[in-house]
Amino acid sequence: MKAGDSIGVKLFGIVALAWGLWILLKLGLYAAGGQLTALLPGTEESALVKWTASLGLMTFPLYLATCFIASGLGLLKSKCWARYQLLVATGLIVLLWVGRLVFLGPCTEGIRYTVAFATAAVVIWYFNRKSIRLQFPYGRSLKVPGILWIIAVSSILIWATASWYREGGHNSPRLQKVVYEPRNEAFYSENYSRTPFPVRYTLAVPKSFVVASSHKEEEGGVSVCLTDPREGGIIDICSQNRLGFILSIAEVLGYSSDSYKSTRKVFAERYGLMLRLPRKFIIGLGDDGQFEEAQIGNITAFIAKSFEETTWIEYYLFQGREHMGAGTIVSCAEGGGLSQEQINEILSSIKPQDQPIKSDVEYFEEGLALFDADDVEAAKFRFASALCLEWENPDYHYHMAEAFLETDRLRSAWDHLNKTVSLKRDYPAAQELFDRIRAAEWK
Repeated sequence: MKAGDSIGVKLFGIVALAWGLWILLKLGLYAAGGQLTALLPGTEESALVKWTASLGLMTFPLYLATCFIASGLGLLKSKCWARYQLLVATGLIVLLWVGRLVFLGPCTEGIRYTVAFATAAVVIWYFNRKSIRLQFPYGRSLKVPGILWIIAVSSILIWATASWYREGGHNSPRLQKVVYEPRNEAFYSENYSRTPFPVRYTLAVPKSFVVASSHKEEEGGVSVCLTDPREGGIIDICSQNRLGFILSIAEVLGYSSDSYKSTRKVFAERYGLMLRLPRKFIIGLGDDGQFEEAQIGNITAFIAKSFEETTWIEYYLFQGREHMGAGTIVSCAEGGGLSQEQINEILSSIKPQDQPIKSDVEYFEEGLALFDADDVEAAKFRFASALCLEWENPDYHYHMAEAFLETDRLRSAWDHLNKTVSLKRDYPAAQELFDRIRAAEWK
């Protein structure tokens, strides 16, 4: 065998060994950071369940790492099996990249895919050369397995493409870059009211809007729902990014731990199966909707709009690369709703919260004073602000339930009163308020 071929085999052995060790190191870092269990819902799982789930997620990467380490050592010692082992590992890693291509889509990772496929082709070509095969006993040609491998990869890509067309992926809206020009504050003061909640952003809402509900988000944080008396328009304000589950999947699969990049990928991706699903189901975009990457002052907003029977808008806010919150705007035509002009004015009014944030106790005491002064709607804003800062306080939930009862929002009253007794089973006056809500339902 030529000296150059011998050196080439050794170099491939060193690269394969280093790659296998790198995979092991990366898995160790993921395990140490608890990222391998990020897909598990909740936080109450036992250690055994978490480690079992981690082991399941680690199985394939561990197998790849073992293949590359064994191949590298074998190539350095010119073992006959090392050539086959390396080719098997290379074929598996390419199949893994094809899976990422199908589920996550190419988007900004096109260069990485191209390099991976080109590297695999070089490895397969190099170790199928006659001069290399002669160095290894039983160095038979791998043309037939190679052709079968190409057919398998091509079949996956053809299936993914066919599924994409069948689901109408080619008609999926592209991400548009737009700018919302904020109006002056005098305009908003005259026509709207600024949301006072202690979250990182504020927006203008029609003065007729009142607090309709408040609840804890699955991804964390608290959201407050505002609506007009006819419930034709709804504005939901959340302090957290509601794409938490999707972002955790992207992070575990190694795409990015940067929530800005991952959110942008969800909004921009038209090909990846896994990230196409939230576009269609979680965000709830209709066939006639659109996606926007909007600039609102110094805030970047990713906005999904659906214009079917009900106008539905989801927005996710970032200042630089830092997440600020999210929200929903809904307009029901039957209830009068919000006009398109109003929706654009509300979106353009989004800005960082510039009012000093008080403590939850201060908001609560202000709410009590307003409630005693019979300004119940204003009191609900203060109680909601207190809950944004401290959700697990039974007093806040009880008085919010009482305020909802006074404004005939019985469903919300039930929710907060149930939360009260779940936090403090023997809460004073809880039974009396239950009876008042039941009596109101019978009227």
